[in-house]
Amino acid sequence: MSKVKTEIATDELVPLFKSIGLSQAKAQEAAKSPKNATALKNIIENHPVVSNNGLDEKQASLIVTLAGTLVKSSGVGHGETDITITKILDGKLKTADQVAGDFVQSNNVPIRSPLCFDSRCQIHGNSSGAD
Repeated sequence: MSKVKTEIATDELVPLFKSIGLSQAKAQEAAKSPKNATALKNIIENHPVVSNNGLDEKQASLIVTLAGTLVKSSGVGHGETDITITKILDGKLKTADQVAGDFVQSNNVPIRSPLCFDSRCQIHGNSSGAD
């Protein structure tokens, strides 16, 4: 019986995940892990810029990476998540490693300001990471 509930929940999440720019296959994959799916759903629902911005598939995939990273981390709030989302949308974060690596997973420390975030990810005002 729980399998039926899981399938129904997955079926309900796939259209939501597709709405941010994920392909059908990637939306289905994102919906498979309950914790990651919940985190992604929360990002979409609590950060309108994600759902209202018409993301391309690469940006949407980076948002999925962020959701997975947040599941593995503690103490990361709405503000820190907003900073990362902004960096993704501005093209300053272009890889899953940049999203997951120094920001949360390695340091497991909430970032308090964009300047602090930039110094940890070594992104200083442009998408190449160079000054």
